[in-house]
Amino acid sequence: MEDGKPIFSNDVTPSVSTKAQLTSKPKPERYPGFIYLVRRIDIGIYKIGFTERNVKIRLKEMRKVYRNKRKWDPFEIELLHVIECACAWCAEYQLQTGFNEKRVNEAGKPSVVPGYILPTDWFTLSDDDVTYIKSLEYLDICYYPPHHKRYA
Repeated sequence: MEDGKPIFSNDVTPSVSTKAQLTSKPKPERYPGFIYLVRRIDIGIYKIGFTERNVKIRLKEMRKVYRNKRKWDPFEIELLHVIECACAWCAEYQLQTGFNEKRVNEAGKPSVVPGYILPTDWFTLSDDDVTYIKSLEYLDICYYPPHHKRYA
């Protein structure tokens, strides 16, 4: 959220160059699913992720990894919000992109190289950012299939 203006819009029109990237190979048009917002309890950073499956199952999987398999730094997470999406990948991409400058790794450490965007789903969000995300209930957005993570 910048200057009190929402960073997310359901009105996204792909550019001409995006349209030119379409191929004749048939690909799914959308990936319906959910965006979830979880908080790492101990240091207060947030994960914005997506799943096409049941959110409770995804949360259980994450808890198992973060609590049991990370022997060097186990931690607990809590689910704060779930957003239903027409295309979960596209919605996650746009929402995360709006918070690029707030990306951190799982330990809450920012990028060591200025200008480099960490390939992570973890963020240091403000209370206003969290409130904004929690205000989102359904996102009907989808770019064209070349933007989908599975085909990028």
